[in-house]
Amino acid sequence: FTLMAAVAKKLNRIPFFEITFFRAVVSAFLCGISIKKSNLSPVGENKKFLLLRGFSGAFSLLLYFLTIQEIPFTLAATLQYLSPVFAVFIGVFFLKEILRPAQWGALGITVLAIPFIADFNFSKFSVFYLLGIVSALFSAIAYSSIRKLRGSEAPQVIIFYFAICSLILSLPLTIKNWITPDFIELFCLIMIGIFAQIAQYFLTVAYQSENSSKISGFNYLGVVWATILSVTVWDESLSLSSYLGVALIVLGSIFSAINLGRDPDSKQIQKTNTQS
Repeated sequence: FTLMAAVAKKLNRIPFFEITFFRAVVSAFLCGISIKKSNLSPVGENKKFLLLRGFSGAFSLLLYFLTIQEIPFTLAATLQYLSPVFAVFIGVFFLKEILRPAQWGALGITVLAIPFIADFNFSKFSVFYLLGIVSALFSAIAYSSIRKLRGSEAPQVIIFYFAICSLILSLPLTIKNWITPDFIELFCLIMIGIFAQIAQYFLTVAYQSENSSKISGFNYLGVVWATILSVTVWDESLSLSSYLGVALIVLGSIFSAINLGRDPDSKQIQKTNTQS
C-alpha cells in the first residue's frame, strides 16, 4: 500500500481523480476475472450496503489521493489511520455497540495528536489536512458497511462494487479534465492498481490465517515505510512535534484496532481493511 501511495505522489501531472479512475479500472478488471472463475454473481444480494460500502470507499480513495499530492507523504498516510477510531464510534452510534474503556483512551490519544501534528500552529493546518481526516471517516463508514455484509457477500463482489463506484465518481471528472499520460505515467497508473490488489490479497490471507488482533498492529508499519520514503525520496522534513503527533495517532489507532479485533463480529472489518 505504501508503494501504491508513493507512485501516486510521484504522478504530479496526473490529477487525483484520474489516478482513482485508473486504479478502479485495474481493480474492476482483476475482480471481474476472479468473479467469473468463482462462478459468482457480480450483482450481489445486499445491494444497499454494497453501494454504501462502494461509494464511501470511493470518496475516501479520491480524498486520499488528493491529500497525498498536497501534504507531506508521512502525514497523508498517517491521517488514514484515524479510520479505526471513527469505526469504533460508528459502531456505537449506528450499530448499537458498547464502547470499551480502552477505546475511550484511544480516542483521547488520537485527539491529543492533532495539535502535535500542527506544531501547535493551526494556521498551517490547511484544508488538505481536514480532507485527510474526512477521507478516514469515509473509510470507517466503508468498514462498518462491510460488517453488515459479513457472511452474505463474497470479498470479490464487495471489492468489485467498490471499483465500480470509484469509476462512477471519477469518470465525469476524468473525461472533463483528461490529461493523456505518457508511457511512464501509464505504466505507473497500472502499477498503482496492481500494488493495491497484491496488498489486498496478502492482507486477506494474513487475517484468514491468524487472529485479527495479532495482525492489526502490522498494518501500521505503513507509516514507517511512508516516513522513510518521505525523508529519502522527497526530502520532506517534519518537526519533532509532528513526528510525536504521528506516533500518537498510530498508538491510538492500534488500541482501537486491537479492541475492535477482539469482537468476533468485527473481524470482517480487519480482514477487509485495505479495500478502501
